[in-house]
Amino acid sequence: YCYGLMDVNRAAFLSKTREDRIHNLNQSINEFDYVTERAPPDFSLLPEIFTRKGESLIQLDRAGEAMLEFQRAIKIQANYTPVYSAMIDYYKGIGQLAKAREWLEKGLSASPGVQALKRRLEELDAPGEKRKAESKPPGGK
Repeated sequence: YCYGLMDVNRAAFLSKTREDRIHNLNQSINEFDYVTERAPPDFSLLPEIFTRKGESLIQLDRAGEAMLEFQRAIKIQANYTPVYSAMIDYYKGIGQLAKAREWLEKGLSASPGVQALKRRLEELDAPGEKRKAESKPPGGK
């Protein structure tokens, strides 16, 4: 797991080329898979590892696969806030504010009162976000 995190950091901070960044992100996925394939089902870090793997997949433009990893994390620990944050940030980033709000509501339902989710709710409710969503063409791109 730690090697996977180091690969994510290499991709973010040390990679000078797109190819190197992609290599490091793919390597992080391999490292995360290594741990999850060998860990017992009750391993306490599984939700975090699935979330981190999902974040790497998003950076590789493999959002469909990322969502499956996020779902795995939620299935293990429904109140694991970072997974909801990652999903909300992804959907907000691609302009799908309704989907972001849907996952925000699910996250707040599982973990009421969590500041990170409350802050994201305030951001989605901000007037500027509503204008941005209205100005996007259908399809969110």
